[in-house]
Order: sequence, then C-alpha cells, then structure tokens
Amino acid sequence: MNRPSAALGVFFATILSFTQCTSAANPQPPPQAQPTRAAALEQLVRGSSTRADVERLLGHAQGVGGARLPPSWLARDVWFYEAVTLGKMNPEYRPPNQKFTSLHVDMAQDILLVFFAGDLFDGYLWYSSDIPSQVRAPQ
Repeated sequence: MNRPSAALGVFFATILSFTQCTSAANPQPPPQAQPTRAAALEQLVRGSSTRADVERLLGHAQGVGGARLPPSWLARDVWFYEAVTLGKMNPEYRPPNQKFTSLHVDMAQDILLVFFAGDLFDGYLWYSSDIPSQVRAPQ
C-alpha cells in the first residue's frame, strides 16, 4: 500500500471511529419514534399551534433567525431544521503531481424553515437538493 492510500485509510478509520464514539455517547432515538417531517407538519395548525407544539413534533431547532416578508412585512421568528444524507464516496482522478486524492461525495440536503407570528406557528418553507420527479413535502 503506498503512502497516500495508507493515509486515506487511516483518515477513514479515524472518522468512522469518531462517528461511532459520538453516536455511542449521544444515542439517538429510533427512527420510528419520531414522525416524519411531513406527518409532523400536517399536525401543525397555522395561528393555533404553539412553539412548544412545533418543538414536540419536530424536535429542537438547529438554528434560529428572523424574517420580514410581504405582504405585511411584520417581523417573524424563524426556526431552522436541516437533514443531510450522505451517499457514495468515490475518489476523484488524481494527477501524478498531486499529493492527495480528493473525494466526490453524493449528498442530499433538506432544509425546513418554520415561521412564527409571536408565539404561534405561522407557516413553513422547505427546500431539498434532491431532484424529485414530483414536488413533495419535506421528509
């Protein structure tokens, strides 16, 4: 095994062991314990559901912010949720004069923004980097 291949192997082994240590230290609930985002969003009622309802259904927000959108331009609090799914990792072509091999990683990213008017749910906006055959609700 040449040095770049050995270094790449050590790198992946380190990342894998770190991921396993992190997940062992912070065990996640089983996937079926949480409803899908689409099912959770169907349960929220605009102008009636509270921040506590949103957190109960979607979990703790990964980020917070604000927005002013037409037609009213009133300030809205925004909660940010993100789901990143990694796919295949393939080494890229490496010219002979380059020391390291780069990797191409297939990745899908889903972003959900939840809007609040005061303490009440006011709507959401979602984005997915997947190219769906049809428009769908966030997963």
